[in-house]
Amino acid sequence: MKRSLFLLGIAAAFSFYGCQNEVRPNEIGDIQPEQIQRVLIWGETSTTCVNCGFGALQVEQLTAIFGNNVIPIMAHLGDAMEQPIGLEMLPNFQSTTQPNFYINATDTQDTIDVVEVAELVEQSPLAGVGHKWEDKGFGRIRIIPKVEFFSNTEGEFFLGTYILSGDIEAKGMFVQPDVDNILDTTQVNNETVTFWSQTQTDIFGNPVVLANEPFYHKYVLFRAAHDDAFGELLPGQVIRAEDTFFKEYEVQLPLNFDTEGMHVVSILWRFENGEYTYVNGYMQ
Repeated sequence: MKRSLFLLGIAAAFSFYGCQNEVRPNEIGDIQPEQIQRVLIWGETSTTCVNCGFGALQVEQLTAIFGNNVIPIMAHLGDAMEQPIGLEMLPNFQSTTQPNFYINATDTQDTIDVVEVAELVEQSPLAGVGHKWEDKGFGRIRIIPKVEFFSNTEGEFFLGTYILSGDIEAKGMFVQPDVDNILDTTQVNNETVTFWSQTQTDIFGNPVVLANEPFYHKYVLFRAAHDDAFGELLPGQVIRAEDTFFKEYEVQLPLNFDTEGMHVVSILWRFENGEYTYVNGYMQ
């Protein structure tokens, strides 16, 4: 593994904890797209992966550094958190190992380069993405994603919207093995529980995880709001600056899905040469 590249790069069956039938009072998110370039961190992981604790640590460090300017999506493969949407999107993110990361459209294998992420965040966006969503109770959520273009362009663009589960504690069937001395396990009430083995910091020395704290699977891809994995094609292939597009979805989730901790992600994809390339996105 290229662990040193990350540390030296700069001097970035689910959480079903009971029924969530109460209506969230306010809409969540900002539907007005901002002129900010956000970076997609697509990760492939599994509870059968003995090096994925290192991958999770990198994501913790990135979110501590860049906040909402990075959009982590973790697709679980071959474990209890695997979902059809992850398998449908997998051909677009070819990999042979776990963990494996893509930074926007670039395969970076098991290591995330902080310098690369910082440079991408500073770029001027072709378009911005926003959304708002509302918990309507009894597992129903309403999502309205919106995209606005800031420059003239041409091509096929798709707007996709995805639901990520709330944090899933790594215990029982979700235990995470580790050979890098990043995670460890113990027995609590006759159940195996995963925890962080030592305090870890970001590049500025600020703690991002604490020793002996429980380890959680975060940003786990659960489903899309639409039938096609990469969303719906925007009308027209000649697009002008200030052109805006939006969709509206109402999604029925399992009644015991934890909407309190979930994330909604909206992504603008460009389709060309048989592949979907990340343009920009928004997570809230």
